[in-house]
Amino acid sequence: MIKKHPQNPLIQPEDVKPSMEGYKVLGAFNPGAINFGDEILLLMRVAEGTEPREGYIRVPTYSFSGGQASPDILEFKQSDPDVSLKDTRGVTY
Repeated sequence: MIKKHPQNPLIQPEDVKPSMEGYKVLGAFNPGAINFGDEILLLMRVAEGTEPREGYIRVPTYSFSGGQASPDILEFKQSDPDVSLKDTRGVTY
């Protein structure tokens, strides 16, 4: 029988290191567990966003170089007239 651990959730967002400086972990979700030798390994989904910066709009993104991808941050001044925030799903520039 499966029982819920009394200290659930075991992993909180503050327990997970962001993938880069300037990012923050918003959530850690649905870990999958497997026995591997004498260890239990967890694979979880992590949601990240950018740390706020006064007067700026910051958008998490990825940079691609030499066949490698790495997290990055696009940053726009809030006062920039070319920035549009009409749709909450993204930034139009």
